[in-house]
Amino acid sequence: MYDAIKGAQPNAKVGIVYNMQASAPKLANRKLDVQGAANVDYLMNALFLDAVIKGDVDMNFDGTKTHRDDLANRMDFLGINYYARAVVDGIDTSLFPQFSPLMTFNPLTLDIDYSYPKGIYEMIMSAEQKYGHLPIYITETGVQDPNDDGSSAKWLVETMHWVKRAINDGADVRGYYYWSLMDNYEWSQGMSVKMGLYAMDGADPQKTRHIRSGGTAYGRIAGSGEIPNDLASQYPIH
Repeated sequence: MYDAIKGAQPNAKVGIVYNMQASAPKLANRKLDVQGAANVDYLMNALFLDAVIKGDVDMNFDGTKTHRDDLANRMDFLGINYYARAVVDGIDTSLFPQFSPLMTFNPLTLDIDYSYPKGIYEMIMSAEQKYGHLPIYITETGVQDPNDDGSSAKWLVETMHWVKRAINDGADVRGYYYWSLMDNYEWSQGMSVKMGLYAMDGADPQKTRHIRSGGTAYGRIAGSGEIPNDLASQYPIH
């Protein structure tokens, strides 16, 4: 596909969007948790990206790779979606060895932490270190804020702080897109997930929209090209 697009439009920029999941051991001093978290990172992030960016293909999901020149160096940018990290309780043998010997964790008991904005920095820097100075776009990130309690504004400011930190540390980040502009239909959750910068009641025939605090914060940041001091003070990172 990359070669076909470039053949038709040599100046086109071709890339992919991928949901990256940060991971961490449940206990930092427990070796099984540490290894389990590393395996989660490999299977959920590196397995696919190594293949489509570097051409290093792991057909058996076991860490053994075969290089393919026809896949390598065919990526002009990487779009990263980031929402959460997985906190991992490791086990000593793969739960599903027929699928992968690296599944030394139970996917059904992963603690999915949606309140870890630093993970966006970790995923950006992981891509920077593994795949060279590849241009990166944050193509999706966001959090539910159904009661407009400031959750979306907090997530915006904190994740943008971490994106800025990644840029300062050498990553080539070109853009940041919040998900989503307004409450919408979310896969199997229907209209129950309230991710929008604008609130919208799907049952309202007029589809009236009301801006949340996150939308106001996003507008201020986009308008000024930086995080205003009052928002930075209200939502600091550590």
